[in-house]
Amino acid sequence: MPDKKIEDRQTNKDNFLLRLKKKLSDRHIYSVFVVIIAVMIGIGVYIYKEKANYETYLQNTFQNSFYEGAKYIDDVDNLLAKINVTNKPNQRVKIFTDLYREAASAQTNMGRLPYNQETMSTVLKFLTQLSDFSYAMLIKSADNQDLTKEEVKQINDLSKYATVLSTKMAQIKQDVSDGNRINWGEIQKEGEQTMNMKGSASTKAVAGSISGVKKDFQNYPTLIYDGPFSDHIQKMEPEFLKDKAYIKKDEALKIAKDFIGQDKISKIDMTFVTDTKQKYVIPVYRFAAKMKNDTNKERDYSVILDITQQGGKPLWMLNYNEIPQTNKELKLEDLSAKTKDFLNNKGYPNMEVNYYEIVDGAVVFNFAYEQDGVTIYSDLIKVKVSLVDGDVVGFESQGYAMTHKERELPIPKITAEQAKKEVSNTFKIERVKLTLIPLNSKREVLCYELKGKNGEKDFLVYVNALTGKHENILEVIKNENGVFTQ
Repeated sequence: MPDKKIEDRQTNKDNFLLRLKKKLSDRHIYSVFVVIIAVMIGIGVYIYKEKANYETYLQNTFQNSFYEGAKYIDDVDNLLAKINVTNKPNQRVKIFTDLYREAASAQTNMGRLPYNQETMSTVLKFLTQLSDFSYAMLIKSADNQDLTKEEVKQINDLSKYATVLSTKMAQIKQDVSDGNRINWGEIQKEGEQTMNMKGSASTKAVAGSISGVKKDFQNYPTLIYDGPFSDHIQKMEPEFLKDKAYIKKDEALKIAKDFIGQDKISKIDMTFVTDTKQKYVIPVYRFAAKMKNDTNKERDYSVILDITQQGGKPLWMLNYNEIPQTNKELKLEDLSAKTKDFLNNKGYPNMEVNYYEIVDGAVVFNFAYEQDGVTIYSDLIKVKVSLVDGDVVGFESQGYAMTHKERELPIPKITAEQAKKEVSNTFKIERVKLTLIPLNSKREVLCYELKGKNGEKDFLVYVNALTGKHENILEVIKNENGVFTQ
């Protein structure tokens, strides 16, 4: 009997320990659960605050860009109005300098606003062209040249649209002053078209005002001037191809095989055809070829080649095969001569190599066309050649296709000796030759190219052969990887 009591006491003790252990375990789990919940709440609050801070930052950034952009647009409007008051080129230099800077600043700020490309593209194009046009007029005024009647008309047109844009921005600022706060976050998230339909009343007012700018610029005129953003550049047609007949796919395939080398091809397929209805694009047939010597057996193709639909000329080619590393490399002089022969055989005669660069076991030669002893730098072809076996592994003739034609070259009005006097006495001239160089506007000018040294550095100075004006100065960089300019 006593033994049974002892056994019962032991059992009760064990049960008590189990219950205590369970309580402690339950409390531990509960504590852990509470800690996890607290951590999650803390993380949530942190993320919410960070998100709120970021939204505030974006709101302030967009707001600042808007007001800065509006200020610069007002300045542009005022500066354009001042030009017609002047009557001498030197009086316009400062105005065009300020216009160039203010229009660029306006474009930078307006480009930061969260409107889609369709809405802002016209405004950004206007500001970009205005800045670029002002720079062209600045250079002209600095040369003491007066404005032509066409340029005066262009300035008046620009002034009219600057006033329209300035007035629109003033209207938006007035909307904001009337309590219509711009919620840039809404516009960025939903887009201004959605905001026009379902946004808050204040956002609708502002979004609608900015969207209306596109309508105001519907009749914005074509702007042609001596600068890289002139409308005529975007609408250029390829001179080399424009009078040539269009070819069919079978003929393009034959040309592609011949250019790559029929005996080197394992298979070749047409992979893309440009829609000929696209404006200002050179339409091509694109081919992809698998080469017999392709070291990567898993890929489908190793060469991509574009043949122009008009004229059937190779426009671009690249061989993706890796060039093996070896100490036995061909001489650059031999490769240059071989590549010149290659171009001549493919229908590109009178090409002279000017610069080269060594890249990944290959050399990229820059060839320019030569007419009557004058180097035509616009007619440029780049050819990438393997240093190991001399095979052509890359080709690009976009510049040549766009500009090549037989020119009526002007007769120089100054001599080479007179051109030499237009540079510093510290510039030691090594060679002089006639060249035709493209300006930013793609307009070509006949120049004497003066190659020489100033101290330890090599330079090319381009002196206009008709006026004696400096058109450009390039530094020639020579190192173990090639010769190129900057």
